[in-house]
Amino acid sequence: MSKKIVLDVPITRTHIRSSVQKDARKCAIARAIVESDPDIFHANVTTDFITVARHSNERVTKYRTPRPARNFVIAFDSGRAPRPFELVVVDDDFVSERPRQMRQTKQAAVREARRKVAKMTGRKISEVKPDEPEVIETLKPFTSSGFTSRSLKDRVKKPSKPRTATRTYAKRETAADVLRKQDLHLA
Repeated sequence: MSKKIVLDVPITRTHIRSSVQKDARKCAIARAIVESDPDIFHANVTTDFITVARHSNERVTKYRTPRPARNFVIAFDSGRAPRPFELVVVDDDFVSERPRQMRQTKQAAVREARRKVAKMTGRKISEVKPDEPEVIETLKPFTSSGFTSRSLKDRVKKPSKPRTATRTYAKRETAADVLRKQDLHLA
């Protein structure tokens, strides 16, 4: 029986340079998977599993990480520079599939409705406004939770202000700094 290829993704030097060590979502392999297929919006890669979430079926699929990918992750996370390679995941690597967890926040529901309307109309998400009739119609399934009967302003949560550091640390003066100051005062 032949093995069916599920994912066939080239991992390039660009992916390796833009990735982050010890971060399963910003790993070179995860970035390459998301970039390779517009239907995939999330990938998570560890030494044990590759998790992929798709828009089309609203499901999250988990595969065993193939040996070359596992070696790549171990090498990259330990600080070595691994070589580009071709990731091949076959149907034998399948572990599980589950429905995607639905976001519970009101803001996320509006964002998801805007995404669906943008996909249906062929526009960018940024062009779809939350108060458009199509978006409100898409939100109808949430009526049972009660928040669609309220005004749209109540539905969209305002972004919080970014936290700023409360402590400030004095910069230690080096001998070179002291000499530079003395030179400035003498001139």
